[in-house]
Amino acid sequence: MCDSMPTCRTVEGVDPQGCPAFVEVEVQDDGRIALISSTASAQPVFLSADDAAELRNQLGAALTISLREARPAGRESHHDR
Repeated sequence: MCDSMPTCRTVEGVDPQGCPAFVEVEVQDDGRIALISSTASAQPVFLSADDAAELRNQLGAALTISLREARPAGRESHHDR
């Protein structure tokens, strides 16, 4: 699981057998966003509506970080003015 990395967040759910499972949302060094599941390959992680909303929020935060890091230094966006 994420070790308090600011670019990595964990959302908890359950696997098909009802055991605890998680999905990590992590911004990679190259700006890509990785979704990492604790389940076996091609196995789903089931989320409650609240957990799905949390995952959506974490994806949004990861996208913000990724876009901020991808922006060339010294270049302003219209939001920075």
